[in-house]
Amino acid sequence: MAVRQLTCRNQNVKVVDGITAESLNHHYAQICTDTAYQQPLRKLTVSSRDILTALDKGDIAALTPLDLSAAFDTVDHATLLRRLQTSFGLGGSGLSWFHSYLSQRRQHVVGLHQGNSSPSSVVEFGVPQSSVLGPILFIMYTADVTPIVERHGLNVHQYADDTQLYGVCHPRSSASLCRDLGDCMCSVASWMSANRLQLNAAKTYFMWVYRLDDDTSFQPTS
Repeated sequence: MAVRQLTCRNQNVKVVDGITAESLNHHYAQICTDTAYQQPLRKLTVSSRDILTALDKGDIAALTPLDLSAAFDTVDHATLLRRLQTSFGLGGSGLSWFHSYLSQRRQHVVGLHQGNSSPSSVVEFGVPQSSVLGPILFIMYTADVTPIVERHGLNVHQYADDTQLYGVCHPRSSASLCRDLGDCMCSVASWMSANRLQLNAAKTYFMWVYRLDDDTSFQPTS
């Protein structure tokens, strides 16, 4: 039986979440001069733009969207707080606020038909997906994915739990690009496993993007 988690939040909590998310975005923009950490907090169409530019030049592109299982529910609170402090410079009352925000959260299951409720339990992992703050915290939790991908000479588009790896090349270099993406996926999967995130291999796929009207000898491989 599939169980879907829903977060019930009152209006005051939503207002506080919105104000905090805006402040966190501003803090992020002020301190992150490293391009490896500039990208994730903006909802980008950069992957589409890069790919279309490559096609116009006669190149091809390879794209791998990554699917994470229950991504928001598996965030480790201790690791997230440590990253907020060490990678993003949060400290003092700001870090204490996030520690309080993540601590002692409770959940219970309510039956849809009879309305029976289970005993509540402490939520030890995860960030609220239904809030404006939850996706931002998840992005900051996974920000280290970007430099990993860039070390393989590839590009990444991240927004919340939506992650796409992609690269472009000349048609004659397709085999090399395919190998690079495979190696990169292994590195990213290892990092995710070490950080309590599970890559869903059954829903993660590889695709080539190229123009059918190009006069090239490119034949898709995988």
